[in-house]
Amino acid sequence: MNNTEKYYGVEELYCWDCHKVLEVNDDGSLVDAEKLKVQKGSDGTPSIVIKCKTCYDKNNKVVIPQACEVYSRVVGYLRPVTQWNEAKQEEFKARKVFKIKNDEEHNTNNG
Repeated sequence: MNNTEKYYGVEELYCWDCHKVLEVNDDGSLVDAEKLKVQKGSDGTPSIVIKCKTCYDKNNKVVIPQACEVYSRVVGYLRPVTQWNEAKQEEFKARKVFKIKNDEEHNTNNG
C-alpha cells in the first residue's frame, strides 16, 4: 500500500488545475502541494481540493466548472438540447455552422 492509499484512500492524487500526480510523505503530508477547503454541492458539504505548488502560486482560488445549458430550435421551439430525444440530439451534433458575411463586408468594393 502506498502513502496515498494509506492516508487518502485513493491510488493517486492529482492537482486540481494541471492534473499532475502529487506525492505524499510517509506521515500523510503532501509534497509541494496545498489543500484548499471549498464548499461544494447544494448541501454545503465541505470538500478538499489539492493543487500543486506551481498552480497554487498562480491562483490560490478554486474554480469549479459548471455545465452550460445549450438551447437551440427544434420543431419551431427553443428548448434545452438535453431535453431533446436521442435522435434529435444526434441531428444537433451533426449540424454544420456557417458564417455569412454581412452586407457591409460583402459590398465594400461596390461603392
